[in-house]
Amino acid sequence: MSALRTTIPAGHRPVVTASGHIPYQLPGSADPTYCRARLTASLPRLARLMAPLKGILMTRLEEPAVWVVNTHLLANFDGDWSSNNRYYALHRHQLATLARVLGSLAGPLIVSGDFNVARDSSLFEDFTAESRLADAFNGACPPTFHPEYLGPRED
Repeated sequence: MSALRTTIPAGHRPVVTASGHIPYQLPGSADPTYCRARLTASLPRLARLMAPLKGILMTRLEEPAVWVVNTHLLANFDGDWSSNNRYYALHRHQLATLARVLGSLAGPLIVSGDFNVARDSSLFEDFTAESRLADAFNGACPPTFHPEYLGPRED
């Protein structure tokens, strides 16, 4: 953030030229790969209610010319990011949607947010490959996930 701050002259505010919010739409039953029921059926009730509220917030700054994109994926209260976990398909869908949206934006990007996936999971690896983004922390960022704060598993 300090690099961005140094490019903006003192007393000037960035000009927003475009802005928008894209919710993570759950695909309808017409999509055989990721139908809504398949993605959310095994999730706890609260997670099923929260999933449609998650999305992508985008802002295009004119000076410096950069897209600032923020996201918040659904929390995985199981703390398990393996491919057979009940949150995996939904997270995979949310990250694939984010990668498609990022691919449609022209120019430099700053992507941030709460990805709610483990950095060493296949979900994160697949997302960085699909989006062609690099981890700015290069894996040196301490985790912000603390399993001791997870409540009892809701089935």
